[in-house]
Amino acid sequence: MLIEIFTKQLDKKNTVLTLLSTEPQLQATGDKITVPGLVLHINANYLLFNVTSPAWAERVVPLLFSVKPINAAGQFYEPVSDAKIIVTAKSLEPTRILPHLHELSHLDMERGELLGVRLVEWRSRDVAVVAHADLAVQGGIITARIKYNPHFRDSQYNCRACIEQVSISEVLMPLCHGFTKPPITPQVTGPVIQAQQTVPGSGWAEFVNQQPAPVIYRQKTDSYMVDLGKAGHINFVQNAERREIFCSIAITDPQVLSTDLLKQLHDLLGFKELKIQHKAVNVLLPSEQLVGKLSFIKEPDFHLFSIKCDYFTAIYDIKKLTLVISASVKINREDESLDFIRRIHSQMIEFMHKVLEYAL
Repeated sequence: MLIEIFTKQLDKKNTVLTLLSTEPQLQATGDKITVPGLVLHINANYLLFNVTSPAWAERVVPLLFSVKPINAAGQFYEPVSDAKIIVTAKSLEPTRILPHLHELSHLDMERGELLGVRLVEWRSRDVAVVAHADLAVQGGIITARIKYNPHFRDSQYNCRACIEQVSISEVLMPLCHGFTKPPITPQVTGPVIQAQQTVPGSGWAEFVNQQPAPVIYRQKTDSYMVDLGKAGHINFVQNAERREIFCSIAITDPQVLSTDLLKQLHDLLGFKELKIQHKAVNVLLPSEQLVGKLSFIKEPDFHLFSIKCDYFTAIYDIKKLTLVISASVKINREDESLDFIRRIHSQMIEFMHKVLEYAL
């Protein structure tokens, strides 16, 4: 088996090298990095991976994605990767491959030949990544050319949640030997304190002027960002047609909030409340555990279970294996609101840990 991955995203070099540096058998000679199951060639214009380990391919591919802003849409983003992948491996029988194809252009059962296309989609809210695999089978060998394409657009948060689901094993498992279904591993994001709305033109300028944190103008997106570091950011973009200012808030650490900041959000930008969301995907929870151990109740929706706690609501989708914990906090009373936000944030984390203890 050989998986060749080509990318011109040289900005990914440090991320990849950080991953490989944890491997004790790493060897570096010139422009070549070698670990068992993977060889990385570093060129002035590209990175080329020669991978013989499915596990390494599974870890590398998601790293080659970036979240890029859509200039025309302002506050929207899309997950993108220029990675081109060629896989050569021992093929499964054509009869086993056929049910997993979306297009079939050639089939000769006597000679064991097949040409077709397989598509796999991963989605988070409105944004999706689709793997397009053109494949050919001949003489018991399969050659697949894989490219990942974004579909639609959404917030940075949802784009990253989409990228976290991307799996090359899911594409190749029904096609060739050597790939097994990856274990279901919960992916947890948040809690994120967030809000978005159109804000007053004079108020947003005064808000920016009062910020102790750096305020960065980003030319590519024609936007301003109040940079809160690892704790999050507050973005401002302008609707060119209506001359309106749109503000979006995404904060992961409630300690960065203060009574002054909440007062500014309320008085200058007109925000009445903040939403807090904690999300996990790939969480396998049997219905008997949901109801018997965690006290969820069945919703009228066929796949949904829910529980209302003191300060938040949790909804589990048993088909999509997704748990969303959410709450809203009014910010008209700064001191009380700040304490309330921090309390909810902490209790969401505790509840998520409790739920994950029952995940299979």
